[in-house]
Amino acid sequence: MLSSSLGQCHPCPQSCDRTLPLGRSFLHGVPAPKQIRRSEAQRGVQHRQPGAFQVRASMAPGLPDLKKVKGVLFDVDGTLTDSDTLHFKAFLETLQKYNYNDGKPITREFFDDHLSGGQNSLLGPFLWPDWSKERQDAYCVEKEDRFRELADGVLKPLAGLNEYIVWIKRKGIKTAAVTNAPKPNVDAMLKAIHLDTFFEHVVLGETFERPKPHPDPYLKALELVGLTKDDCIVHEDSPAGTKAGKAAGIPVIGLLTSQTAERLTGAGTCHNINDYTEMIELLKQAGAW
Repeated sequence: MLSSSLGQCHPCPQSCDRTLPLGRSFLHGVPAPKQIRRSEAQRGVQHRQPGAFQVRASMAPGLPDLKKVKGVLFDVDGTLTDSDTLHFKAFLETLQKYNYNDGKPITREFFDDHLSGGQNSLLGPFLWPDWSKERQDAYCVEKEDRFRELADGVLKPLAGLNEYIVWIKRKGIKTAAVTNAPKPNVDAMLKAIHLDTFFEHVVLGETFERPKPHPDPYLKALELVGLTKDDCIVHEDSPAGTKAGKAAGIPVIGLLTSQTAERLTGAGTCHNINDYTEMIELLKQAGAW
């Protein structure tokens, strides 16, 4: 099954005014060079020493009872693999190519606020409101092509993901991938991290009239796995995806791969983790492992 979604278009900040571009194109990106990568401190990431994980599941009031989880619904970009730096690089390159914002490079903040987790059917008009739909679509295709070029041979699963997958299989937990990414990207990313045969269902935002941040893709995922919102948890890394999961009534555990903890919590996460090694600790502390 497929599905797609993005929120209302927001006006660009003064530092990134829209300008009439010269051509077509659209992307998600590759690992950004150091000068355009946000620091871990900016993202709210806090490193811990081995064995120093302190947040007990019983002390995190927003967490559901992890022993009762029957389904895990995953976003893909930035949730299974740290791909947002590549998307940022792809947007950066292609937008400059077409003289977006008079050729001034977009900032990481602009990407996080307006592009990350977005669905192309909405991003095209947002970025290029004066272009025809055909040119907007062509830009998006070009951008995604560039993302896959950048991502080739680079993507890896987030720390702890493989062990988490083993636990999911052992427990017989239902799974679905729920993403705003276009299908070619999803196929490439899942293959790169060897999860192309893992998910029982893949729900694509591009097949929905209302993709993320609307709840429709997650409601469809619940239907496909045959479970209720109280049986499942969601893993997301973006505000748009978090809002979608929360609107569907499902507890969302955020991944701090690209956004700050403050931003994800504001969007509705019940708890945030740096990677899946911390999810495993939560499961152990809850007696679910």
